[in-house]
Amino acid sequence: MSRILIVIALLCLPFSSALQAFVIDVDSLHQDTPAGKGIEQFFIAVYAQLKIVPTFMYYPPKRGLRMVNKGELDAEATRFEIVASQYPNFVRVNEALLDLHVGLFCFNDPVCQPKSDSAIVVLKGMESGARLCRQKSYRCRYESNISTVTRLLETGIATALLSTTSTARIVVCNSENTDISYTNIPEFRQQSFHYVNKKHTALVPKLEQAIREVRKQSQFEQPSQTLEQTLTYDCGVTVNIAASSAN
Repeated sequence: MSRILIVIALLCLPFSSALQAFVIDVDSLHQDTPAGKGIEQFFIAVYAQLKIVPTFMYYPPKRGLRMVNKGELDAEATRFEIVASQYPNFVRVNEALLDLHVGLFCFNDPVCQPKSDSAIVVLKGMESGARLCRQKSYRCRYESNISTVTRLLETGIATALLSTTSTARIVVCNSENTDISYTNIPEFRQQSFHYVNKKHTALVPKLEQAIREVRKQSQFEQPSQTLEQTLTYDCGVTVNIAASSAN
């Protein structure tokens, strides 16, 4: 009799939380970083409102995106729309997570105005990087190792780092260089969204409401920040905005 009662109780629990795992893909670039921890905390709070306890897996960007598209993973933590639009089984949660500034980080160059054929380094986790490089005709080199990226910039082999101000924190805080300048590229500014595999389309309206509710909590970053705010890192390194840069 007790076994029957247990089965009935399980059937009454929410399906997503009781009978299956809900796995969110996060770019491996953020593994074991403050940004990664922040992403996990945010989505734990969001999905708690749906009575779902998510788990997080960190994969290289293309692999993770393919796995979400195939339904092997349930959701993509955050991606630019120009990247996610390439995957037909992605469904966007229409509540922007971040309004991201994109630009160039230069070492020992206060003007920070690379020419169109300049050598630019891009972190492999920035899937939209190739398209942005084509638009500006930069000669872009893609690297996944943070120490390598830092060395290329410090030695002048690379003229600048093309990155969002959020992701660049990893490189900036890894460097001992104290003369770092930033040039904003306003036309590259992008919004980041949460995506679920199409099998979870029914969750989208609830997720949109949940994100709005969680945004009201002060400990979570707001979707729109000034350029100065996004360049204020917590590692003691100051990034100067180039005089020619626009907000």
